[in-house]
Amino acid sequence: MASATSKPADFRDVVDTQSFLPDYRLAEYAVDGVTPSVVVAPQSVDELSNLLRVASERGLRVVPWGGGTKMALGNPPSGVDVVLRTTSLNGLIAHEAADLTVSVQAGMTLASLQECLAEQGQYLPLQAPVPHRSTIGGVLATAASGPWRLAYGSPRDWLIGSSVVLADGTQAKSGGQVVKNVTGYDLNKLYTGSLGTLSVIVSATFKVSPVPAQASIMSVAFDSVESAMDASQKLLAGPYLPRALQLVAGRPGSWLPQLPPSDAVEAYLLVEHAGGAQAVSAKIVDTRNLLVQHGAASAQELSGGDVWQTVTDMGWVSTHPRDLVLRAMTQPSLLPALVLGLQGSDAPPRMTADPGYGLIRLMWPGHEATLSEDQMVEAVNQLRSAAKSLDGHLVVEQCPLAVKQQVDVWGDVEGSGLMRRIKERLDPQGILNPGRFVAGI
Repeated sequence: MASATSKPADFRDVVDTQSFLPDYRLAEYAVDGVTPSVVVAPQSVDELSNLLRVASERGLRVVPWGGGTKMALGNPPSGVDVVLRTTSLNGLIAHEAADLTVSVQAGMTLASLQECLAEQGQYLPLQAPVPHRSTIGGVLATAASGPWRLAYGSPRDWLIGSSVVLADGTQAKSGGQVVKNVTGYDLNKLYTGSLGTLSVIVSATFKVSPVPAQASIMSVAFDSVESAMDASQKLLAGPYLPRALQLVAGRPGSWLPQLPPSDAVEAYLLVEHAGGAQAVSAKIVDTRNLLVQHGAASAQELSGGDVWQTVTDMGWVSTHPRDLVLRAMTQPSLLPALVLGLQGSDAPPRMTADPGYGLIRLMWPGHEATLSEDQMVEAVNQLRSAAKSLDGHLVVEQCPLAVKQQVDVWGDVEGSGLMRRIKERLDPQGILNPGRFVAGI
């Protein structure tokens, strides 16, 4: 394929020169060590569309880039000619507060969107790492979520419409601006989580929700991961579902500043209830009593600091080149077996688990130098095998490049053949994020 070596020759007729970053900044946008020849931030959807049309005609490989918070996710690219930044497309299109919908350009950050919605007492019940940098397009492309997923699901559950630009520059829309317009096959779900390999998302419309009148988070200490996991199952079998429930382990007091450091505490359950003030107070009391009956050493309400943001940020802030971060998913009923099967490591990781959703994240911080690259490869293979044996799968969210060159970060994914056919249909030249997604898509 051709390489983007000359901005005037490649894009002079379609992109304003002010949209390009200077050459001395190109290294800031390297993807797994591959530095682009061009970094450009289109100022309009039409400019972005024209840029992709030219890139497609010339076979230039394009990497979409929002806030850059999850660029470590994915296999090494087969090439990078152009990094396409979306941050200039950051406007609020429409907020229909009475209809509980909002439409925004994809370069707006999640934090900015929440600030806009808060003015009307509303919010989008989604969480993402580093929300003041995470763009809406990036949240959708990576299907980012946080502890609220237990009650509210993932980004695709709130997305009702989107506008995208396909690899050849074609502008397309899916869904609508009101909930009832979503009929037939929902292409929004196809784009969400596809890591920018099918299109560049340029705008999105979401359902939104009123901010709850009250929300309260409680930390509950346990002397073992096993007892914490057992207690979480008792809570989930109870009469009401928490807004969020997280098990945290791996010396959590050392990396969760909201929790007291303690050598006696092996794990905490973090429980949030939200709703009317009286109902929340009653649920907190009931939850404390239930968990104490099932092995909790202590329980207290948390105040000050956003513990959910700290949990969501784990592995995505203050990153180190030698960080190893893994995410495993399985059926919620099988998660206890997976969590308990990971105990006993000589180098225990930081751990967060979502017992009601069937998700676990593990992190070995690079600055602690706990694992060699060979040990990382062995850990990935062993944990991937354990997840597979429990009808689950494992994704490597972050690791050194040398480890990526020895393992597929996505592993074997059911339906990868269908994914490849969709990729070939929407991006026949393979110019969008080439090689970085499932099965080398």
